[in-house]
Amino acid sequence: MSDEHTHDHSHAFDRRRLFQVGGLAAAAAGLAACINGKGSTGDTTTTTSTTLASKTDMTSMRTASSIEALLVQAYQKILDANLVTTPAVLEQVKLFQLQHKAHLTFFEAATKRGSGPVFSDPNPALVQQISQQLAGLGSEHDALQLLYNLEKQATATYQSNVGNLSDPTLNQAVMSVGGAEARHVAALAPTVGQQPVPGAFASTDGAVAPGTGGL
Repeated sequence: MSDEHTHDHSHAFDRRRLFQVGGLAAAAAGLAACINGKGSTGDTTTTTSTTLASKTDMTSMRTASSIEALLVQAYQKILDANLVTTPAVLEQVKLFQLQHKAHLTFFEAATKRGSGPVFSDPNPALVQQISQQLAGLGSEHDALQLLYNLEKQATATYQSNVGNLSDPTLNQAVMSVGGAEARHVAALAPTVGQQPVPGAFASTDGAVAPGTGGL
């Protein structure tokens, strides 16, 4: 990657930092509210922790866990290979992986609260889809393109789930996680020659269907 390209990437990430930190704090607050079983009013409690969630909800939570586990693994393989060398971009890659670990923990906990079997491994069907691409990565651009594609897939998946879950707090939580994933997409987009916000409306194209991978 050229020095000029590296310089552009560094400034692009620096300009977004304040926006990202504020947005991530809001997302974390939303997740905490859902975990604690409280709605936006603060005084209204739900029965998430005591009510057996629907089978569909639990399948969606396990699928979400498997997507997050895949992302954690993909980020780790790229970090271990030292493919990302631009300092500002590397900082973001490490941050995004930490956030995916937090998402994985949340979805595992949501599954457990719903009395469903927890799934903590990368989705086997998705692993098969990206295994050759992951093994063949040879540059920073290649690595970032793969991460960008995976983040877009996760964003589309969570958007497609919203409104389809019987537990309202899970709809809130999935939307909150999806918002964080969308910010990942926007941050990575310039590094692979894409617009941070390519359209007026988000798309569910490429969404992973609940139960994919035999979950």
